[in-house]
Amino acid sequence: MEKAVLSIVIGTFNRLDLLRQCLSALIGKVSVKHEIIVVDAGSTDGTLDFLGNKKGVKLVMNGKKLGQARSLNQVFNNLQSQYTCWLSDDNVVREGMLDLAVSILTQDSEIGMVSLKVKDVRGPYAELSYLGGIWPSGIINCNQGMIPTKLLLSLGGFDEKFRDYGIDADLTTKVLLAGYKVVFTKQIAIHHYRDHEASSWMGTKGRRQRLDAARALYGKKYENLIQSNHGSLYNKTKRQKSLFLRGVRGLYGFAGKTGIPLGKWIGLEERDWQNLIVGRFVSPVDFLINIHKPYYLVQKITDALRKNE
Repeated sequence: MEKAVLSIVIGTFNRLDLLRQCLSALIGKVSVKHEIIVVDAGSTDGTLDFLGNKKGVKLVMNGKKLGQARSLNQVFNNLQSQYTCWLSDDNVVREGMLDLAVSILTQDSEIGMVSLKVKDVRGPYAELSYLGGIWPSGIINCNQGMIPTKLLLSLGGFDEKFRDYGIDADLTTKVLLAGYKVVFTKQIAIHHYRDHEASSWMGTKGRRQRLDAARALYGKKYENLIQSNHGSLYNKTKRQKSLFLRGVRGLYGFAGKTGIPLGKWIGLEERDWQNLIVGRFVSPVDFLINIHKPYYLVQKITDALRKNE
């Protein structure tokens, strides 16, 4: 049997309605030869019956919550595909975007990860044009992405010390420190149906504790990279950047109230300006360099800085 070019790996637990939606956006809608693997953490809501009868989907049953990093790594270690994409069950991928990510990786071997731009369609962050936090090291986080499988395995997959929160930021950082570029798709690739409030097994306090623990672990693991950030231009001009971003927010806010399509005219969303100004490893002329490409926000760590890690 011919090997899949792309492995799409999805974690799920007791969110059958969201999983149905997620798979509906994938099955029959990805052109490149692929496989879809769903990792279940012990669902009791009918998910297993649904997946047992679902053609084109491989089911891995863990039977319990092992943590996202560990459960996905178990699958990664057995993949034979050229590329791997990780998704959550509350993600709905826009048609054509996974094929686009494969083509980006195929055409440029210096790119180690394609960040599939994610937009919340509900919840507290739905007003943002897209997601992508900036971590203390200055990297722009890749929430959901695609990576060459060999590179993923050589980096050890997700760091299981993080368990769930922070695994994506850690992997983004590892790819950059390995000397590769990380890029973002210009188009929204994933609509995120954020459903944290409906997850009874972990409340708001539990999520905050896990996020705080992930940040502490990240800070310890990448202490040198973070410290070098403190003496950089990024940090020295923090106040000026803050003032600039406040001005940008005011301008875009005014445009939104008056119906002026400022983002469309300029070609940059408000979030783009934040990532360009605050993101540490993005060229200040990134948008000009990549004006004719399907990706932008290209992150690259210098060889000199990588050697200090």
